[in-house]
Amino acid sequence: MPSSTASRRISSIMSDEFIIRAEKLTKTYRLYDKPHERLFSLFRKPKPDQAFDPAKVHHALRGVDLEIRRGEKVAIIGRNGAGKSTLLKLVTRAIEPTSGKLEVRGKSHALLSLGAGFHPDFSGRDNAYSFLAHMGFAGKKADALVDDAIAFAELEEYIDQPLKTYSTGMQARLMFAVSTALEPDLLVIDEVLGVGDAYFQNKSFERIRELCAANNTTLLLVSHDVYSAAKLCPRVIWIDQGRVKGDGEATAMLKLYEDSIRIQEDARQKQKLALEFRRHALGRSTTLPAFIEIRARDNAPAASPAYFAEMTLTLPGGDTYALPIFDEQMKAAGLGDLFGAQLMPHSPWGPVAEIDGRMTRAWNNYGAVEHKAGLVLHPFGEKAAALLDAAKLSFTVRTNAAIDADVVYIAPSGEEFILHRLLTQPGEWQTVSVPLAGGSAAAIAAT
Repeated sequence: MPSSTASRRISSIMSDEFIIRAEKLTKTYRLYDKPHERLFSLFRKPKPDQAFDPAKVHHALRGVDLEIRRGEKVAIIGRNGAGKSTLLKLVTRAIEPTSGKLEVRGKSHALLSLGAGFHPDFSGRDNAYSFLAHMGFAGKKADALVDDAIAFAELEEYIDQPLKTYSTGMQARLMFAVSTALEPDLLVIDEVLGVGDAYFQNKSFERIRELCAANNTTLLLVSHDVYSAAKLCPRVIWIDQGRVKGDGEATAMLKLYEDSIRIQEDARQKQKLALEFRRHALGRSTTLPAFIEIRARDNAPAASPAYFAEMTLTLPGGDTYALPIFDEQMKAAGLGDLFGAQLMPHSPWGPVAEIDGRMTRAWNNYGAVEHKAGLVLHPFGEKAAALLDAAKLSFTVRTNAAIDADVVYIAPSGEEFILHRLLTQPGEWQTVSVPLAGGSAAAIAAT
């Protein structure tokens, strides 16, 4: 037997070894228009030089490079269809890669779906023994593991009753307890930590922590509950559209992921707004909308609301239009014959109020995921859209506390311009007048 010093040295060496290494890992699925085409593909091997329609190919993973070392706890996050579960299936050898290299070392155990192999007519105890027998455990070892699972699931009174008489939560508790009774080198979990009630969920997380700590087990976890996953895993890998978009410390990765979600949701809402306005445009031809937004820097809530008054748009010829900050209804008739305008929905605009004898609309420091508020401009035709490039925005604002925000213009082309950094002095009315074509994100962000 090695000495304790030698044991520690061996343990240190093992902890530095990788347990998963992927190089240019790719998984591609061909899409078929008809079921019989999939059947024929099993017997008809394509020629090496035969080209396939790119539209009929789905790349679940695209050239993934990663290395996970022994004892690490790693969470994989991403939207539905990003490629997370595909990666786990490759790691557990449930499927084979299309190209690239994947090396997995040690004994692994996968919790890809709870309940696989459990029969509703068998008792909970019989199901536990059956599962462990399938995993290669029998005799006294299986007895010990079953006793441990029953105690952890707290099902002593019901363990000899048919599984079909259990509630959904009781079934999940038993299946999780039996599945985690093993001591693998690599534990792969896909969306199964939300089992049972809050009390049992906390027990489940503690069980995973203890398992990893006691056996230097490597954990690879996929979960849409990204905050719980980050508590369990110091390292987070963010996958999007089959590619690794980020890999690092949990807090930093969650911020990148949340920012990405906000950007995608913002784009979806703006597209929805454009389609909705066209339905109410009274037969007018509309181009893509433009947006004026007041964005808190770093998405940090302001110390107090900001009160906006007298917001106007001035065109090159001198025509001035009052923007509808006091009218929450969509203005399909628009500002004259050139524009329609509306408050941006889902923004934290507050009620209309009179401040210092002025009519104002509050931009609240609460009420939305993103701390920004804005207006939408709908140009009626290409001529109106072109006039925006030379238009000027003016508004008056007052706050009860200093705020730091950006005035942003999003042109119909989708280009964004930071027009002005809004640094307010509490209790004072400030007037801002900026051309929509002026400013740039790079220049102002550097100030």
